[in-house]
Amino acid sequence: MDIFLGSLVTLSDGSAAIPVVLDGRGVAGLQATFTFDSSLMGVGPLVLADAADGLMLDSRIENGTLRLIALSLNGQTLSAGQAVLSLWTPT
Repeated sequence: MDIFLGSLVTLSDGSAAIPVVLDGRGVAGLQATFTFDSSLMGVGPLVLADAADGLMLDSRIENGTLRLIALSLNGQTLSAGQAVLSLWTPT
């Protein structure tokens, strides 16, 4: 399984988001760490994508590092290529 950042998306309110995309099948949970330059980007609220509805999400941001975990408590899985959540908004 690979986790990568998708292309920048403009949201309906005019803000921007970068989706986190899974490349794997039958994934019921993930843990990821992203580092960023806080002078160039801000981390807004993490938002689960529709395809990830039902997953539990927890995260922590500290010193330019975002750590997150998303998992299914009921065994729901994601398909390859599905966005899991939207992360960052450029400042």
